[in-house]
Amino acid sequence: MQPLVAINNLEITFPNLEIPAVAGISFEIYPGEMLALAGESGSGKSLTALSINNLQPSEAIVKGNIIFNGEEIISQQKKINRGKDTGNIFQDPLQALNPVYNCGEQLIESIRIYNPLSKQEAKKIALQLLEQVELPATSDILNRYPHQLSGGQQQRIMIAMAICNNPKLLIADEPTTALDASVQKGVLTLISKLRKEYNMAVLLISHDLQLVGKFADRTIIMQRGKIVETGVTLQIIHQPQEPYTKLLLAARPTLESKGFSLPSTENPEIKKLESVEVNNQVLMRVKGISKVFTQKSAFKKATHTTAVHPSSFEIFQNEIVGIVGESGSGKTTLGRMLLRLIEPTSGSVYFNDKDITTLSTTELRALRKDIQIVFQNPYASLNPQMTLHEILSEPLRLHTSYTPSERTARIYELLSQVQLLPEHLNRYPHQFSGGQRQRIAIARALATNPKFIVMDESVAALDVRIQASVLNLIQNLRKKYEFSAIFISHDLEVVHYISDRVIVMHNGSIIETGLPDQVFKNPSQPYTKKLLQAVLG
Repeated sequence: MQPLVAINNLEITFPNLEIPAVAGISFEIYPGEMLALAGESGSGKSLTALSINNLQPSEAIVKGNIIFNGEEIISQQKKINRGKDTGNIFQDPLQALNPVYNCGEQLIESIRIYNPLSKQEAKKIALQLLEQVELPATSDILNRYPHQLSGGQQQRIMIAMAICNNPKLLIADEPTTALDASVQKGVLTLISKLRKEYNMAVLLISHDLQLVGKFADRTIIMQRGKIVETGVTLQIIHQPQEPYTKLLLAARPTLESKGFSLPSTENPEIKKLESVEVNNQVLMRVKGISKVFTQKSAFKKATHTTAVHPSSFEIFQNEIVGIVGESGSGKTTLGRMLLRLIEPTSGSVYFNDKDITTLSTTELRALRKDIQIVFQNPYASLNPQMTLHEILSEPLRLHTSYTPSERTARIYELLSQVQLLPEHLNRYPHQFSGGQRQRIAIARALATNPKFIVMDESVAALDVRIQASVLNLIQNLRKKYEFSAIFISHDLEVVHYISDRVIVMHNGSIIETGLPDQVFKNPSQPYTKKLLQAVLG
């Protein structure tokens, strides 16, 4: 069989970098197959995919040979008919979709670009595409704007746009990052089904080897612009040959990883962790806390949406409580209400026997020294106009009586603890990698020695080895500072690994709680079993 895409000695360099971003790689993609490009951020996998569509940055210098459907597309001035020859699914559909136009307008436009159809004819095709991507084939969905859809629905609209002109190749670049496990499985199952219907090749780009192992026919492992291993996916997953592949697989937590360190960039060895004793003294007591959002309009009757139903639980000193559930389950709203970043509709939160829901703004500001948060996206939560030194100095100035020299000493101590260097202090957030930015966010949260931290999807979008580094860091810092934490995530294996106790949320309610092994190995609720099936099934 002739390959649909043949990449020969592809090299991509940049004027300001000595080392090639892609270093002379070669591989083929065959009609109807799903090929995975796997590796960490910076391995060159996305840049390789961009070069197929001639979408690499303008300053990039591309050498080598790419043949698409029998035609050479680099040196021969041949450009792929993007949208017709190839379809693209991007990592973040909310950024890829235009917020100004509703989904129907965007889908109909994609259809009409290559087909001389009226709007009404294109709308009929759009409704058929909605059925194919397993969305309700109604005008209601077409009339919605991207922000009015869930993450999984947004990604399905992107898939509909990508396949609307029957492309020969579908490029899916991290299409499920930060989606819930069941939604991830649904999206990739859909892509797999559609590629068989259309006899369409799929290039799947991901840093999650366990995920691609369930769907890809072949897998290529990339590191620093080079191919380090390639072969049948199941063979690579179960019998990896290269040390780097073995490290990637071992860095992902499993239900058997608890109690051991994860192999990371800094320390590839697996060590048994010292157990941390949870104090039986209650630090935070939550009583009947709930949240109802009210949406008012001048033209419609006010609508009320219950995000969190009355919920009660306790958090003990030096305990990490994991909260799991799909998007929309209420876990983030609950976590933010504990800090009064969102005001609860009813109920009370007692921190050290003091009801923080009744505190004035001034009293609450004083309490911020003891209660902190680490957000999911550090690039959005770190001030882009502040240096690392300024970011770490700010909480110390606001919440401590440290002298300037004491502040400096504390900053250097924090840098050491989160494995950053003094020469990083004058850098801005955009000059750090994703993993480094998350370390900065953790250092800022720890600056004032808080007693309680909410970690909201704090490792969701990180590569597996960087995620392992951050999880190891949390374990080490928790032992040193003896803080309590709520760890919010849709990743069940990560929650099992890091937590002393687990809470499962569904549709705004707590439906199950218990020890990690109890909840994940012997769940009592059908919903928990469904979540586990999506991950382990």
